[in-house]
Amino acid sequence: MGEEINIIIPARSGSKSIKDKNISNLDGHTLLEYSIKVAKQCCDVNKIIVSTNSTKYKNLALKYGADVPFLRPDNISGDQSVDMDWFKNLFDYFKNDNLKLPKFWVWLRPTTPIRSPEVINQAIKVLKNCKNADSLRSVHLLPESPFKWYEKDNDGYLKPFGFEYLKNDFTVVNKQELKDVWVPNGYVDIIKSDNIIKNNNLFGKKIIPFRTNFTIEVDSQQELDYLRFMIKYKGNSVFN
Repeated sequence: MGEEINIIIPARSGSKSIKDKNISNLDGHTLLEYSIKVAKQCCDVNKIIVSTNSTKYKNLALKYGADVPFLRPDNISGDQSVDMDWFKNLFDYFKNDNLKLPKFWVWLRPTTPIRSPEVINQAIKVLKNCKNADSLRSVHLLPESPFKWYEKDNDGYLKPFGFEYLKNDFTVVNKQELKDVWVPNGYVDIIKSDNIIKNNNLFGKKIIPFRTNFTIEVDSQQELDYLRFMIKYKGNSVFN
């Protein structure tokens, strides 16, 4: 297995939260185009591959300059499908075509469109320099601990979410006593082929936390609207 680096961009069709979410329009460009645009500016990348089940998405990806060597089967492209399913499909393609797997896969989700190639290059360096790590995940720090939040009990009433962090009188302990919580944000994840093959696991046990600024990941219309507002306010750092 060589030291090559491939970028993988998963972009299935059929999202229910936002219709055709991965190709939603953001300032005149699809979310998919954002990821491919940034990927093309990263250093030492061998291939940029888009995994999709849609001919429409495939044609767009090819237009933007990525490779789409196969279409993902529909049976692993539904709401209940897991990431390992399409990674195995990707590995099967390499095996069937007698292609050598790269050592690293840089995983860019279209739903996190605002990125800097310099940040991604730095993440690659960090994982390369940490030989014992299984993977790297981008994260940002939650400004407020979720252990101050609530969930519903079986009767529909609110109960403290982080019960083990609460006192007997249900008052929250001081903020300084709560642990920091890091949120994976899809800015950049990097995984190793050999970890997937040996352990049948994407991230392994030793995951490097790669801290980024607070990052919006589009899972709802409100988040997409917020990104549109921020681009109007601050400008488009990817395309301008």
